[in-house]
Amino acid sequence: MDEKAIGRLGKVLESAKPDALRSLNTQDFTQRIGTLYAELDYVHPFLDGNSRTLRAFTGQLAREAGYTIDWDKFSRRPTGRDLLYIARDRSVNEIAKPHIQHPDTMQKVINTLDRTQGNRALPELLRDVVRPSRAIAFEKLPEADALERFPELAPAYKTMRAAPAYVASKMPNDKEAQKAGVHAAVAQIQTRLNAGETQDFSRPRVQGEPERKAPEASRDIQAGRPGPDRER
Repeated sequence: MDEKAIGRLGKVLESAKPDALRSLNTQDFTQRIGTLYAELDYVHPFLDGNSRTLRAFTGQLAREAGYTIDWDKFSRRPTGRDLLYIARDRSVNEIAKPHIQHPDTMQKVINTLDRTQGNRALPELLRDVVRPSRAIAFEKLPEADALERFPELAPAYKTMRAAPAYVASKMPNDKEAQKAGVHAAVAQIQTRLNAGETQDFSRPRVQGEPERKAPEASRDIQAGRPGPDRER
């Protein structure tokens, strides 16, 4: 790397502060970590292994900030890695465009962006694989274990424990409706935890407020689109 690239790398790494990232909700964290990854990939600090190194680095950074990035999810489907590399290339090329001076290089970048149009850039794609670690604990761990690791989950469990009595008071003679009501209440708590919230779980979701569900399978690559460069 030349001196300019080293300076840019230092500035990017300076923004990688777990304490600052920890204060972000899930949507903002995903945007920030995706942008950070793309900036580092643009600098391309290593001759080889940049993709593997950046996944390990951002995964560790996310854990220290209270989030989990399930990078392995992109390996579980035949098109998963292609989606990831297309998203990466779109984001890196957008960063590169303002700095390109040679017309032929610019044309290659524009052609790549045109070919991959309709696919998501990296920050958007990462919405499929980023969740707060406490949300995963609430979903998968026994209550005592989850609270030991994440004491801030106490309001979520308090709301969950109060749900059966509240629902029963509203529908005293309908067991099936009560069951459905409790299930809906727990689902609402999980949705709010996925979004990065830690309190006010009993309030109704405000109209227009984004709903953050657990990540689902990524959308497929646009039919007929060429595959991107892979590991680099």
